[in-house]
Amino acid sequence: MTEFFKVFGELATRCAVKVLKLNLSDDTYRIIHSTKGEYKSKSPFLKDWIKECCDKELIHPDYAEGLIHLTDLDFLNKTFKYKDYIHFKFKRCSYQGCEYRNNVLTILPVRDDNPLKYCYVVVYDIDE
Repeated sequence: MTEFFKVFGELATRCAVKVLKLNLSDDTYRIIHSTKGEYKSKSPFLKDWIKECCDKELIHPDYAEGLIHLTDLDFLNKTFKYKDYIHFKFKRCSYQGCEYRNNVLTILPVRDDNPLKYCYVVVYDIDE
């Protein structure tokens, strides 16, 4: 599995606008990759970062509730007992006032640990 994540990491940092490693027990994250100009929260918790993005309307309001739900730790821990990934298509922008673009959020659990401790959160801009 380690080789997979090495290859995945290489692809993600070339194609993604944001890659985070999320701790599934305390909601803290580490930024692995972020393109220039992306919003960065001062909070160490993903829940706070997502809420800030929604409050600033960096996430289109039609998708805010879904994104908050999908990144909830209880939801992730329950879902990853029977699923190997989560995909969510939504609209977002990098900074306030910019045009919304189509994005995909992919969340992948790191199955090297038992119980599950981490997952990768990857955001791709799919507009060309």
